[in-house]
Amino acid sequence: MFSLAMLESAISFVVVFAILVVFHELGHFLAARAFKMPILEFAVGFGPKIVTIARQGILEYTLRLYPLGGFVKIRGMEIEEETGDTEDKAPVDEDSFNKRPVHQRFAVILAGPLASLLVGYLGYVLLFAVYGKPSMTAQIGQVMPGKPAAVAGLRAGDKVVSIDGKAVTIDTLVPTIDASKGNPMDFLVADDSKAERHVVVKAEKDSTGGKDVYRIGVRPTFVFEPCSFGVAWIEAASTTAQYGSKLVSIVKAGKTKDAVGGPVGIAQTFYALAGTGAQTRIELLASLSLSLFIFNMFPIPILDGGHLVLLTIEAIRRKKLSAINMQRVYLAGAAIMGLLFLTIMWNDVVKLIAPK
Repeated sequence: MFSLAMLESAISFVVVFAILVVFHELGHFLAARAFKMPILEFAVGFGPKIVTIARQGILEYTLRLYPLGGFVKIRGMEIEEETGDTEDKAPVDEDSFNKRPVHQRFAVILAGPLASLLVGYLGYVLLFAVYGKPSMTAQIGQVMPGKPAAVAGLRAGDKVVSIDGKAVTIDTLVPTIDASKGNPMDFLVADDSKAERHVVVKAEKDSTGGKDVYRIGVRPTFVFEPCSFGVAWIEAASTTAQYGSKLVSIVKAGKTKDAVGGPVGIAQTFYALAGTGAQTRIELLASLSLSLFIFNMFPIPILDGGHLVLLTIEAIRRKKLSAINMQRVYLAGAAIMGLLFLTIMWNDVVKLIAPK
């Protein structure tokens, strides 16, 4: 049933995503400005224009109807302007995008993803500088009512010292539970007072995704240890690199379907985190910004990564693709993106309505 909390979560999601989009597009914008390219519009959102926030010469700052995206429009980016195939159009001035050297266009396109990467990295710097660096301690962040962990007496905040006498970390907790195959497990946990106790838990089988997985109904969370500001920068760099390597591992393991989420899945995450502190929100913002960086670097035409591939091909050939070939490439890219979007949305909905 729809609630005020769900509305607040949806608004929070839209606002955070809009902020991330602004920083991403700001990367494109500042790079284009640095090369003195004529910019026509800085838009947050897609679709019909809702309002023009400000004007600066030929430049408009606008809000558009659909908030899940944005763009920077630079004069001369259109295919017809690039090739000169449209006779009715006035000649493109030499300052426009497609009249510039390949390295300048490459830098402008790359600047957007790099801005997202920088925001994600700085988010982790802020997180670690304020709250400390993450340790390998396995701590229970959330216990789901009615699930085996709750029935057995595990509580949010419990630190898992060992399972069946074997030490566990934040990385090995979930695999260890799954490996139990439903057999009883002896958890040795410690609470905030460092008092230890034994809790016997029996995982239940979950076949929602078409594969049997054993769960106890908890969400682990990181334990943060105080660190200096200098160490925070180093830890943030390590975490940012690990984020990318984990994605590669997920793809290699063929688990992309379970790991990738779209707007519905992200909004659901915001709802699940309702009432949590700033620490969790900063971590989520940083991870979303890194996700935006990685997603935009996919070599699919109409995404930044696809543009970079085409510019690389142009640099090697020393010749631009023809207008008809560019149109075909972008049409294929739009079809791929449409199919990808529908697939992700479908997975989100299935996860949302699947029995828990």
